[in-house]
Amino acid sequence: MKKKTILTGLLIFTFIGILFATTWYETKVKCPVCKTKNTFQQIGSYGGYIYGWPSKYQYIYWPVTETYSVYSCSNCRYSAFMWDFEDISGDTLQLIKSAIDTLSITMKAKKDYTKIPISEKLETAELFYKLYQTDLDFWCRFHRIKGYHYEEENITSKANASRLIALDIADSILTDTFNNYRKKELLLITGAMRHFTGQDSLALIDFENAKSFVYNDPKSDSSNNSGMNDYLDALLVDYENMINNPEE
Repeated sequence: MKKKTILTGLLIFTFIGILFATTWYETKVKCPVCKTKNTFQQIGSYGGYIYGWPSKYQYIYWPVTETYSVYSCSNCRYSAFMWDFEDISGDTLQLIKSAIDTLSITMKAKKDYTKIPISEKLETAELFYKLYQTDLDFWCRFHRIKGYHYEEENITSKANASRLIALDIADSILTDTFNNYRKKELLLITGAMRHFTGQDSLALIDFENAKSFVYNDPKSDSSNNSGMNDYLDALLVDYENMINNPEE
């Protein structure tokens, strides 16, 4: 009976692991800059459960929490998020080709890109993105991702610095009245970055303020807006409870 109980428990544990699994598969990708063929990992499968994983407290989500998500060419070291790696052409591609030899890249190239610390790949990718990327939302998220991985690698000072940059950018985005429809989301981000930089009292003010707004993207339909608003509300309450009751 005892063996049967243990076996049942193991089967349940295995089933739960499969149920909440993410999968990857190997793929060949040609570098758009130097034409080297690289072996990378591509997303196989995942589910909505990723939005409940702990990285939600930094308002970032799988796959950016994994090293697979940042590609880096084994030859020229061109690096970018997996969805951006091949998505450059025309003037942007020419700009990168012209500038690559002038960039201060300290990361060493490796055939297996997963063996390079993701913090180094992100630092390298940042050099390339700075050549052409100007979107504030992109940079706010980029620095949240950097902060997450610096902390995972126990590089605390850089994690803190990245989060303060993300906070500054989010505060800047908030000042644009165009973004009034997403104040709830932006205040969640500013509060999150304040929490992760040791400013819990200010974070709680942001969260309380956020709850007074309704997320309502004019480009989205009512169902999606309602779902997003409900998700943010739940996350805000969860966050407040986590800060106010750290022992629970």
